[in-house]
Amino acid sequence: MNSSKAEPQSVNSHGGNISTGQKYSKNQWLPMVAFIFAILVVISNIVTYVVVTKINNSSQIAVARYEVTFIEKQKAYASFMNLVTDSFYAAYEGRQSDLFLTLDKMESAFYAMEPFIDEDTTRAKVWDEIIIFKSLTFSVLEMPTVEQREQVIPSFTAYRKEFRDLLITELFKEAS
Repeated sequence: MNSSKAEPQSVNSHGGNISTGQKYSKNQWLPMVAFIFAILVVISNIVTYVVVTKINNSSQIAVARYEVTFIEKQKAYASFMNLVTDSFYAAYEGRQSDLFLTLDKMESAFYAMEPFIDEDTTRAKVWDEIIIFKSLTFSVLEMPTVEQREQVIPSFTAYRKEFRDLLITELFKEAS
């Protein structure tokens, strides 16, 4: 009798034969790959959350800053433009003391807007236009007849449009 007994073989928990060095099957790696993929998804979600939160916070800060500064810009702009008109009419009507007062207030309104004007070239251009406009009002004040004064009205209208175009573009560019 051939008494060859089969030797018991060791089997690992995944069904692989330890004594023969059998490799794991593809199905045995699937849980490990799924776990790594799940970890990558979680990390990706965390990174996305952090980035989106930072962008939202930055946007909220920008909106709040705009809301706070808009009112100040709008008040200073409206005051300045009203004083441009008041200055011209004070000169046109020959009211010298009112002219000096409105021109001083007009400069003050410009100073209130000045921090909000980003471009140095725009700031200098507006200031140069103010100086020229003041000269125009003084020359209108010295004109002896209404007919002469009426001939200057188109120049006044052009200055008012120039101020408006320069200032609206610079002060309220975020709104457009």
